Amino acid sequence: MKGATIILAPEVDAAILRLIDHVDPSDIPNVLRFLDGIHQRMARTLSAFPEADVAFQGSVRFLALEGYTYLYEYHGDLNEVHVLDLMMPGQNWR
Repeated sequence: MKGATIILAPEVDAAILRLIDHVDPSDIPNVLRFLDGIHQRMARTLSAFPEADVAFQGSVRFLALEGYTYLYEYHGDLNEVHVLDLMMPGQNWR
């Protein structure tokens, strides 16, 4: 268990805002609770096992949870995980 620090790039927040823009306002609290749960799982997983996933492009790795894909890099010298982006289900990002 590494206990790596998780750092989110602004693109992760931007992805969440883009999602919320397409949701009925009455559903926003449910969507935020769901995303918070996924974020907590991501943080626990990447903090404990930052090198568990296979490298995707260079040092960039990805973690898929509930159809959402986090792109990240692990910086072992700093023991930090830099989460670069969040891709929504069905989004063509490859």
